Amino acid sequence: MILFERAFQDYFGLLIPILIACGLIAYVRRNKPGLINNFIVAPFNKVQFKTVQKNLEERTNTILFWSAVFLQGVYINTLLLKSHNNIYLIYIIFFAFIFLKHFSLRLSPILFQKDLIFKDYYTSFLINVVNLGLFSLPVSITNVIYYNQMSQSQFQILNKIFIIFVLLYLLARIILMMMVGVKEKVSYLHIIVYLCTLEILPIVIISNFFDNY
Repeated sequence: MILFERAFQDYFGLLIPILIACGLIAYVRRNKPGLINNFIVAPFNKVQFKTVQKNLEERTNTILFWSAVFLQGVYINTLLLKSHNNIYLIYIIFFAFIFLKHFSLRLSPILFQKDLIFKDYYTSFLINVVNLGLFSLPVSITNVIYYNQMSQSQFQILNKIFIIFVLLYLLARIILMMMVGVKEKVSYLHIIVYLCTLEILPIVIISNFFDNY
């Protein structure tokens, strides 16, 4: 019993950053009612998509975005509770990847001279980051609270189901963005290079990581 409580306390602290992120999300919900619902529905509703896009620079959107990024980082942390990898390095790599993609999407309209399509793409990126962060929240809480009560196989099954859901979600987004690019007459070479470097390559890396996991 003592060993169980000690092991539990070692990773129970992960609930603290989760609660902080939840507090920020609650702040956003209180100050901008309906915003979170807009983000969740936006991938499937053009009106909601444009509503989110119109208010991209608002502080509540920025808070929601980085809270979601933080929740994704915490989720990765819960996956590596038994790992001997340097978790701080993983956090740095993860946040650097998000920042790099954020920066590249800001730069893309200048490079490709397609302002409208990359504005839509940037909006889609923000929406999907927020949604994946929100979707990861219940899984992260389950991973922490029931970590010692689930067998290793149950733990892996739960998280692999979620990872498959994430990959399918990202794949659907790639297809939709590719269709928009073709419709806007963007060069096929530009589409292929862009998708390979900033969409497909990360998915391959993530898939390979979790195959080994």
